[in-house]
Amino acid sequence: MLLDHVVGLIGIGLLLLVFQVNSRNKILWIQVASNLTWTLYYAMAGMYTAAGLIFLAAIRGYVFERYRHHSWVYVVAIAVLFAATMATWKDWTSLLAFIGMVAASTAMWQKNPRHIRTISPLSTPFWMSYNILNHSYLGLAGDLITFSSVMLGICRFDLKPYLQQRFGLANVPETVDTGLAP
Repeated sequence: MLLDHVVGLIGIGLLLLVFQVNSRNKILWIQVASNLTWTLYYAMAGMYTAAGLIFLAAIRGYVFERYRHHSWVYVVAIAVLFAATMATWKDWTSLLAFIGMVAASTAMWQKNPRHIRTISPLSTPFWMSYNILNHSYLGLAGDLITFSSVMLGICRFDLKPYLQQRFGLANVPETVDTGLAP
């Protein structure tokens, strides 16, 4: 029981990194490492639909990076995820994991890192529901951290440059100086 929690914590650390880079290639490769870690966690916890889908997501990251110029790759990836969901079906919560994975796949298929970040939060409610209903509270923590990391990435890479351009701000500070001594 302790080992799966250690693996989950490593997965959480990788989830923190995924959306803190502004390169599609780096996002995909960190996501692959995270997916392999979460595959191990879910398999150790006996949640085989999640383990199977997330393992396929690791393969998906490689395939999406290597074969991005073939539009049929996305359709095949969704079909494979559906087949894996059916093969590992536990109950209706398996459908939540599948829908979450379709949303994540749609995000990872995008060329622009901004679009990846914008679409990625759509998978969160489905994975959070899956993890709550299957009593995977470490998985739930991972979902919350992923969502927070995406929002931070949006602020850092998308919102800040927009504000600078839109309002002519030369320097939008990373932190706010309150003037109070620590």
